Amino acid sequence: MHRKQKWLTAGIAVFALLAAAGILIWQHTHRGAETTGTNKNLVMYVPFGENSHLMVDQDTGSVFCVTMPEDIYDTDGSRITESDLKKGDLLTIYGNGIMLESYPGQYPGVTKIEVTKRGKPSDADQYQNIVDQIYQEPDPSERPYLGIEYRTDTMNVYTYITEGGFQWTYTDENGQTQSVTTDSAFILSWKNIADMTLDPEHGTDLTLCFSAEPESITAERWPSGLMDTYQDGDEVPGSETVTVTKDSEGFVIKDALSGYVYRITGTWENGTVEYGFLTK
Repeated sequence: MHRKQKWLTAGIAVFALLAAAGILIWQHTHRGAETTGTNKNLVMYVPFGENSHLMVDQDTGSVFCVTMPEDIYDTDGSRITESDLKKGDLLTIYGNGIMLESYPGQYPGVTKIEVTKRGKPSDADQYQNIVDQIYQEPDPSERPYLGIEYRTDTMNVYTYITEGGFQWTYTDENGQTQSVTTDSAFILSWKNIADMTLDPEHGTDLTLCFSAEPESITAERWPSGLMDTYQDGDEVPGSETVTVTKDSEGFVIKDALSGYVYRITGTWENGTVEYGFLTK
């Protein structure tokens, strides 16, 4: 995951409970909101773990993570990358103000970051207790989960995607290799499947946000009407291959259409996991 924030392992259970109630967003209106709708926040950058971070708002004390934009600038105005940010730096972040309702918050709509002042790692030590409350070492037995981010006319939306069958191998705390395999019904017969409402007239770009970056991805789809007629044991209908590209946004399905069932298969060193969602 290049720009995509690596979602925090400790937050999975919280996010799942929130997602069960549907797509949750919070309109976060903050200091520096201009007539253009751009919100501005002064935050301290607190990285931790592997490629994770917190932003701590210096006015309100609120804690959140962001989706890193392409436009990141140093104090002298030169363009830099996420890897150039250091613990304790003070940043001014610009975005649409829409934050996912979770703890810590997730802010996918950041459009620009400016380093306001270079700090020292010790400057961020005051927030170590927050990191300790949030961060846990990843459990090797847990499969990566998948969320999809997309934009409507009025907001950024993040939806958790349903997991199907998987084959997963890991080393347990005793150093023993464990292998778990779970078969799933064919996707057209899934009774519970994540869904999202897309623009019926135009394609929508879907960004695939994995909690751990896969080595490879395949995607395919079927017309959603087949869910009304398909029964377990029927001959599996042919699918349409869907192209997944990788760019500065991460893994993206370009111009996804409503009226389809999509199946995503991710492969990691530890195994393979299947995910599915419905577009309406």
